[in-house]
Amino acid sequence: AIFCTFKYGNSRVPLADVTLTDEQRSFVNQSLASLAPNQTNNPRYNTIAYEYIKPSESLTRNIPVLFKQDMVTLFKRVRRNLQYYGIKDVNAFKYFCTGEYGPTTLRPHFHAIIFTDIYPPILQGNLRNIWHDIAGDDGDFAHHFDTSVVRNAHSVGAYVSKYCCKPAAFENPYVVCGVIPKPCHLISKGLGN
Repeated sequence: AIFCTFKYGNSRVPLADVTLTDEQRSFVNQSLASLAPNQTNNPRYNTIAYEYIKPSESLTRNIPVLFKQDMVTLFKRVRRNLQYYGIKDVNAFKYFCTGEYGPTTLRPHFHAIIFTDIYPPILQGNLRNIWHDIAGDDGDFAHHFDTSVVRNAHSVGAYVSKYCCKPAAFENPYVVCGVIPKPCHLISKGLGN
């Protein structure tokens, strides 16, 4: 099994224009204010990429969102690329993937466990290159994709699956308000058979 984290580059983060009611704005600003201790001394939050985090009086905001289709595209392209390595079996790997909004930056990203008999460096290289094409920045390639071979399947499975049952108190306030989509989950057909 391989554990992967897929992050978006700053220029490729999917964004949605969101219009909030006064009640929603108040709730979001109150929720975001509770994140403030994590942001006050970090200069990276003063960049334009993190403007959405700062509470404001504006009812319209540009908010980063999870885009499920990026992961669907990734896995389709990986299956197609593996055929070049002589791996014709469409069931050569199975995956469980879940989306998350970061706890302090609310940045969308995905975690996945991939179960496979394919030599890990081949699969990891394909995943890295294709994800970079979909969501990477040229300047900061190394931080968009993390991967490792799973040594303890129980703890990695618990880490990835905990996002299925995340309580509202720990969820992105824009999700709680219902103005952006909830984190999505993708599961291969026949996983566990």
